[in-house]
Amino acid sequence: MKYLVIFKRFEIWLLLAVIGFVFYSAFRPEEKEPDPVVEVKQPVEVVPSIVKAERTDSPAEDAGESAVAEKDLLVEEVSIIGGGGLEPKEGQVVEVTLLARSNSGKMVRVDESTLKAATDTGTPVAHFFEPFKREQMIRPDEPSLVTVRFWLEQPSPKMWLDFQGERTEVVLPELAAEL
Repeated sequence: MKYLVIFKRFEIWLLLAVIGFVFYSAFRPEEKEPDPVVEVKQPVEVVPSIVKAERTDSPAEDAGESAVAEKDLLVEEVSIIGGGGLEPKEGQVVEVTLLARSNSGKMVRVDESTLKAATDTGTPVAHFFEPFKREQMIRPDEPSLVTVRFWLEQPSPKMWLDFQGERTEVVLPELAAEL
């Protein structure tokens, strides 16, 4: 067995040890510090658009309920995650949880074409790119809970969301002072 003579060389054992260390370091789980998250829960509005409103005898009450019943987008929760830079002003990820319903009669995919965001000054806000996130769909027959992330370049006190011709205000919480 002349081919096993190669294992008598020191360089081969050193090469095998280096390859083993590379594999070990590549597949070892890393310990990361969690990103600071500031969560502010906004009060949830009870809106008759989610639950069918019962008819009343008073026409004034019917007019108020029908105005609220047409609302297809409600903000459930808003949280801001720092952009990972040293200064919180370098960009932020705004995570918005929405309760939405499609008024088109068919399923609507939530993406840049159906849900648009802008700051209070009118600057467009881009969706945060998440390559492995499943598509989120909004159902027409019942309300759907979806979570959307946006990339906010500069801090802003509020954002506006446009969905199916309806405009909804999102009040953004301030980042914590320790950031």
